[in-house]
Amino acid sequence: MNQIRKYQITRDQEIPEGAKILHLAYQRGTLHIWALVDPDRPSKIRKFFCCGTGEWPMDNLVFIGSVMDCDSMWHYFISAE
Repeated sequence: MNQIRKYQITRDQEIPEGAKILHLAYQRGTLHIWALVDPDRPSKIRKFFCCGTGEWPMDNLVFIGSVMDCDSMWHYFISAE
């Protein structure tokens, strides 16, 4: 059964396979994602990447959202499954 779960963003994050990222935002000063997951599926390490406006992210990444941090805009990507 699918559930919405919250995960704190780290460079390498273990999340269930097939997770669909719904939202990316700061909560109490820490960056999180909210994802629709099937907690019964096996977990997989996914890598998160960040780049600023005007920078070019690596290939084979999936965009998950952008956040404003003070005067900077950061764009977040996750490795493809």
